[in-house]
Amino acid sequence: MACDLFDDSQCSPPDDCHHHPLPDDDSCPPSHPDDCSFDEFRRNITQYADIGLPVDIDPSASVGRIVTEWLGDPVVVCRKDHCDNTCRITITQRVRVIIPVTYCVITCVGDPDIDCCVRGSYDNENND
Repeated sequence: MACDLFDDSQCSPPDDCHHHPLPDDDSCPPSHPDDCSFDEFRRNITQYADIGLPVDIDPSASVGRIVTEWLGDPVVVCRKDHCDNTCRITITQRVRVIIPVTYCVITCVGDPDIDCCVRGSYDNENND
């Protein structure tokens, strides 16, 4: 029989399925003989895992044809050095250099993996 997910009244467990609810008083075990002792000790165990996804990145770059353009006329600046009686001439020329660069990146994604960590922790519910 197909069950409607929004109407569970038509769904019931098979007759040979027996459900045993937990006792309301949280006793564990529910009962024990009078001549036996029982101590309860509860802990929450926490385990950590590291999950990794490897990604390999392989970069490359190539330079195309470089173009140089001369802009305007050179500028000449002459300065006299009074200390040693010399002249210094500085010639400045503005240029534009066009450098075409092509960048490429090849990216490969590997399979994820998991590593169960050695460290763990636990909490004592009884705070003893």
